[in-house]
Amino acid sequence: NPLHAGEALCGKTSINFVDSIWALFSAWNVGLSCSLVSQEQGRDLNRLAELLAAEKITRVLLVPSLLRALLELPEPPAGRLKWWICSGEALPGDLAVRFRERLPDSVLVNLYGTTEVW
Repeated sequence: NPLHAGEALCGKTSINFVDSIWALFSAWNVGLSCSLVSQEQGRDLNRLAELLAAEKITRVLLVPSLLRALLELPEPPAGRLKWWICSGEALPGDLAVRFRERLPDSVLVNLYGTTEVW
């Protein structure tokens, strides 16, 4: 889905990873802000959830294992965050079901396989 004015992207995967490069440059190309999460911030789920809210993030790029952990919080991050883009690991079917249960108004995109299909 195209990026729109007023959106903000957050990357929680290595910037050396092909999908991170795609996401960051897609946002920068249309003048949107991007927040990068340090390893320290990413280790504390509550702190990460607070960052997503404070930065008014609308799209996040993360690995499925981190998505699973965030969905286990009593209140998973929501607010303006509507697009959850998973990459870097296979996305288990049960996680997609859990996502739909916890965040029914959000969109889950599975980008896994970009480099694996070659």
